[in-house]
Amino acid sequence: MSLDFLDNDFGARLREACDHLGGVEKAAAQIDMTKTPLYNSINGKTEIGAGKVFQLSKITPFRLNWILTGEEPKHHDDPDGYVEIKSDFFFEILETVEAFLAKRKMKVTIKNQMRFVLAVYNREMEKAAESGKAPELDKEKLLDMLAYHFDAL
Repeated sequence: MSLDFLDNDFGARLREACDHLGGVEKAAAQIDMTKTPLYNSINGKTEIGAGKVFQLSKITPFRLNWILTGEEPKHHDDPDGYVEIKSDFFFEILETVEAFLAKRKMKVTIKNQMRFVLAVYNREMEKAAESGKAPELDKEKLLDMLAYHFDAL
């Protein structure tokens, strides 16, 4: 099931990130992909996995949100500030969401999947900051929340 589509310029932003790394073939190698699926994603034929887009954002100067949506700011060092993502915690959330969707054979666009993952990540990071403790993912609670949001579709 697809909730909505990435905008028409997603491929151009994906290509710009790849070009920064020396082209699609070099970018694909750096994110552990082959070039064909990456070309297909750039050309709008298939969607690239959320984890791969996140990896591109980590090894290029481009923000994850900009690659996905085109919303400014574009670069990590843009004036409004850059917050380093705790990648282990982010990937724990992402992997839980991807496993949930795969188990239910649900097709959700990368844009919506990342919006959900980032919303959970940001909420958990705020809770951790308020408590003064390291963020901890309650997977059962996350799975319940996923079921509530996605099973209703």
